[in-house]
Amino acid sequence: KRYSEEEIAALKESLGLKDEFVILSVGRVAFEKSIDVMIKEYDKIARNVNAKFVIVGDGPAKEPLVKLVDELKLNDYVIFTGMVPYANIGLYYMIGDCFVNASITETQGLTYIEALSSNLPIVVRYDKNLDGLINDRENGLFYNSPEEFSDKLMELINEKELLAHLKENAYKSAKVYSKQNYAEQINNLYKSILENKQK
Repeated sequence: KRYSEEEIAALKESLGLKDEFVILSVGRVAFEKSIDVMIKEYDKIARNVNAKFVIVGDGPAKEPLVKLVDELKLNDYVIFTGMVPYANIGLYYMIGDCFVNASITETQGLTYIEALSSNLPIVVRYDKNLDGLINDRENGLFYNSPEEFSDKLMELINEKELLAHLKENAYKSAKVYSKQNYAEQINNLYKSILENKQK
């Protein structure tokens, strides 16, 4: 679905966003997602950049994370949206500048594909399951340790050409997962099976 500039602006206003670089996390707010690790790393740079960390979703880790943000005095830099109906999730991707994830228990999660389809480069902890989906410095940035997370964010925030390059390739790389491409692959598979049967 395409969203109007007015819809995007209205959502930003409702969240208190202006012209900040928006670091976006979308999904179940669970302990295994390691959102706490990203918050602690973000704390290193939050006061030095014009950025906000927006966490979309709800789950068992939300209360401890809210408490952590309070302890770190990051209330002005981190926004928790709470649960958002799935029908509205697409609009939330539109306010982001990059999508982040620290989990190493993910397979090829739907949120990665949704983010790429929304022109969002992905900053994610390296996991071999992501090879082929995320290509480092093409549609996202890999980091190998929690300490590297803030460095990668700073790189994206400061290097406009890199950000533009990753955004352009994010959308292109997501086309592989489109309904049309899936249907074409299935069609080609059936054709191949029928041709082999006839032989």
